[in-house]
Amino acid sequence: MTTVTVSSFNGVASKSYEYPMILHELVINNQGTKPLTVTTGTRRRDLDTFTIAPGETFDERVQRFSKVRVDADGLYYGLVRRGSDAFWGAEYLD
Repeated sequence: MTTVTVSSFNGVASKSYEYPMILHELVINNQGTKPLTVTTGTRRRDLDTFTIAPGETFDERVQRFSKVRVDADGLYYGLVRRGSDAFWGAEYLD
C-alpha cells in the first residue's frame, strides 16, 4: 500500500494525539534515556501497545487507528501515515 504522511508530533512528556481520519502506520523514535510506551486506538478503545527502547525507532503498519497515546519521560518524535487511497473519517472506526 502506498502511504501518505498525515502529521508529525514530538514531545518530552506523556501526551495523546487524536486525528479525524483512519490511519494505518505509526513511526516513533525514542531519543530519551528511558523506554517509552505508545498505544494506538480509536475514540472508544485502545488497540495496540508497544514499548520502544531508548535510541530505537518503531516504523510499522498497525491496526487501523485514530488516536496515539505516548507515555514518555524524555524526547521523542514521530509521525502517522494513512493509505493514499483511504479517506475515511475516524467515525468509521468502532
